This record gives sequence, structure tokens and C-alpha cells, in this order.
Amino acid sequence: MQSEYQQRLDLFNRNLLNSFLDRHRGNISHVSEELGLRRLAVYRMCKKLHIDINVFRNRKPIRFSSI
Repeated sequence: MQSEYQQRLDLFNRNLLNSFLDRHRGNISHVSEELGLRRLAVYRMCKKLHIDINVFRNRKPIRFSSI
């Protein structure tokens, strides 16, 4: 069983990765460059935190209409 600290750290990392993956539409190279990590580290973090990268890759960009 994980400690409360580890659970909070995992939640923080999951939220961080989700936001970067969303911003870069699942492009691991761009995410790793912005975070200053190796691509393999990002892949491993996603695997550990059960994040499916393909969900972000298949998203359509959000379009805003001008008012």
C-alpha cells in the first residue's frame, strides 16, 4: 500500500503529465523537451501512472469562434 505522500506525488505527476500531453497532443518529444526529461522517462511515467498517450494523440484541436 502506498503512503499518503506517494499518492499525492502520483496525483501531482499525473495532472502535470496530462496537462503537457494535452498541450502537445500526445507528442512525447515535445513533452520531454519542455519538462527537461528524456523521452523514455516520460514513457515510463505514463506507464506507471496508467496514462494512455493515444487518448491525447487522437484528440481534435479545440477551435474557438471569433465573436
